[in-house]
Amino acid sequence: MKAKILYVLTTTALVMSAFLIGKTAHQPSIPVDDVAAYYVDSNGNLNLEMKDVRCINDNWNNPIYTNYLAEQGIPDITAQTENNILNLASVTDYEATETTLTLTDRNGDSWVIEK
Repeated sequence: MKAKILYVLTTTALVMSAFLIGKTAHQPSIPVDDVAAYYVDSNGNLNLEMKDVRCINDNWNNPIYTNYLAEQGIPDITAQTENNILNLASVTDYEATETTLTLTDRNGDSWVIEK
């Protein structure tokens, strides 16, 4: 009988400590619902396109994504990326040859894509 009581107490203590350790070790994370798209670049880095960059889970008590990532040492390269991306909705004209595709956007800028 003493062995059963000792077994129950030991099991209860282990389960409770595992539960409490799991609760205290939780770190803020990005919910899957806030990720619009992702890709892995040629260097093996994971890149996320966020649906919403305000705050985690749209709860103002949670950190703002850009601030949280900056605290973790992850740079915000949104402006650099936007300068190097052609928005296909802005394309007003194109010219195709056997070796190139030239796209012209509404600003008059041309982008040449070679095969």
